[in-house]
Amino acid sequence: MNKEFDAALDAIATNHVTAVAQARRDAAAAQAATDKFNLAWQACRTAVVMPTLNEIAAKLTARQMGAHVGQVDVVGVALYLPGGPDARLGQHNHPTLKIRPQPHGGGSGSIVFTQNYGQGDGSESYTVENVTRELIEQESLKLVRRVYGKNER
Repeated sequence: MNKEFDAALDAIATNHVTAVAQARRDAAAAQAATDKFNLAWQACRTAVVMPTLNEIAAKLTARQMGAHVGQVDVVGVALYLPGGPDARLGQHNHPTLKIRPQPHGGGSGSIVFTQNYGQGDGSESYTVENVTRELIEQESLKLVRRVYGKNER
């Protein structure tokens, strides 16, 4: 083989090795960020989301409106309400407030609050740091008003 050919292969190999090393560093950084997001969600779910939803469910049940908390999509949680008199649930069994992590590319992510109540369902996204007891209460109250608030005075 001639020296020019070997030099060209060496240059190509150097660029390839550099690109592969950078891709590995980028993948490791993205995985570390995803792991950090998942840990932050688990901590938020344990310390804020579950206690708040369980308390809301108990308060609704004590007021004869009933509710229960369950798991959604392995790591998400939901507040389930029995269908109110005007609930148009379609394929949904109960009016629901779902709170689920939504990882994004590059390791970032958001927590998505989704209301299922038939027509006008919607969702909003928040950072893990913005998921507070007050936010969960506000989002839950929106659903409770939609289900039971027709006679609110």
